Amino acid sequence: MLAESLERIAGEEGRLQAQIERCISTLRADANQCQIRGEGRRAVELFERSYSLFLRLGDEERATIAWIRSADCRRILGYPEEAEKRLAAAQRTAERLDSAVLRGHVARARSALATDSGRLEEADRLVVEAAHWHGLAGQPQQQAMCLAGLGSRYVAIGRLDEAEALLSQARAVFEDINELMVGRIEAILGSLSRARGEAERARAHLEAALR
Repeated sequence: MLAESLERIAGEEGRLQAQIERCISTLRADANQCQIRGEGRRAVELFERSYSLFLRLGDEERATIAWIRSADCRRILGYPEEAEKRLAAAQRTAERLDSAVLRGHVARARSALATDSGRLEEADRLVVEAAHWHGLAGQPQQQAMCLAGLGSRYVAIGRLDEAEALLSQARAVFEDINELMVGRIEAILGSLSRARGEAERARAHLEAALR
């Protein structure tokens, strides 16, 4: 009888967990769409609900990623101090869990905050830090996104050699897994070549971007 009761309880817990996972998946998808559409307050609400559900599952790492996303939404809505408080809490969790994944996400979010306030050197340092942590966490796409973003900014301010190295690294990662990002990087490399006065290379990159 005891064994049967335990099996029934385990089955019920499994079904509940599956239901929660499905609910989280829907919430996160809706939150992402709200953020894309500029519906920041709704996105914050949905990310916070995801955070609570992840905690209910005992998944503190994914809960904290949702919390970081909510912080980024608060930044976009014009509440940088609140965003920083949320990120400070996320940083403490990242250190307690010794999570390279969370350290990478926190560094990227803090880089955006630094950029918004004009602290560009700090923003660059944080992007490099984020790329480092994402690399340690075995997240090549996240790492490449950091490199591509920094490379794009370097093109804009004329640090062309550094930009080319970063963009080439990112392109190599995306080559077989994300055609859209390869195209975007080719377009940026086209702008870089044009800034150098290399018309033929610029044309070749822009043609590659349109394939």
